[in-house]
Amino acid sequence: MPKLNVCLINDSFPPEIDGVANAVTNYAQIITEKFGSAVVVTPDNPEADDSVYPFPVVRYPSVDTRKLVGYRAGIHMKAYMDKRPALIVGGTAGSFLGEYLAGGLIAVLGIGANGAYPCRFFCGTGMHGGKIILRCDEAPSGLPRQVLVRPMTPE
Repeated sequence: MPKLNVCLINDSFPPEIDGVANAVTNYAQIITEKFGSAVVVTPDNPEADDSVYPFPVVRYPSVDTRKLVGYRAGIHMKAYMDKRPALIVGGTAGSFLGEYLAGGLIAVLGIGANGAYPCRFFCGTGMHGGKIILRCDEAPSGLPRQVLVRPMTPE
């Protein structure tokens, strides 16, 4: 059997502890021991010590959207067949959120905004599909005419 060269790309790896992290670690270890070589590619974590693994771990910088996202987040997001992308922002967003949005969901929870409009300027510019949910006390004004504003319901 020819040797395998496998790259495992994921969003969860130790020191994160969950089922995905455990599975990726186990797969990489078994592939390295029995079938060839494995490389794990995963988001950077300042608490990680990757020297303990018998395979290389490549870490890349990621964007923490739990607090805020900057300028042009969610630009040109599109759905494809049954795949629906989602961007969930815990805090606030910069200008041009969801510009040219064509599918999927963007939710801005506004944590820390105390009920204020959680985006800067030009939210939904060019939007022609998908949904943007903004958690705020008052309906935003100045949105493009193709954007429908209504209170959130359980549906």
